[in-house]
Amino acid sequence: MVFRRISRRAILSASSEIGTGDGLDPRFDRPDEPTKVRNRKALQLCAQIAETLSLLFADSADPVLHNLLVTSVVPHPTSARVLVTVTTTVDLDLDLRTSLSHIEAARSRLRSEVAAAVCRRKVPDLMFRVARRR
Repeated sequence: MVFRRISRRAILSASSEIGTGDGLDPRFDRPDEPTKVRNRKALQLCAQIAETLSLLFADSADPVLHNLLVTSVVPHPTSARVLVTVTTTVDLDLDLRTSLSHIEAARSRLRSEVAAAVCRRKVPDLMFRVARRR
């Protein structure tokens, strides 16, 4: 089947008044569709890491880790390293450095659990940032 290409002049002659969208192909003008996400696989990896860390923090015997909530996980700057932002779930009188030191003590266990949950050849490095609760 051979498609006949319609000329712009034929399209414009079919309308009584020429508007801003006349003569444009409607296949390429779709404002209602969401834009394509860049690096979809990296975002999938971050979601898997966030889910795994949330479960690990909830099952932790350490009370400081047990009261942490994963806020976001983003690639930093590539998916070889990810930045995990956590906040406390309850108002504790703990310093942010104390929370970070407990996370650093459990870093190797957290990374090995993430490696078991995520199917990748190389597990990304986990960088943690503790944010204040809003």
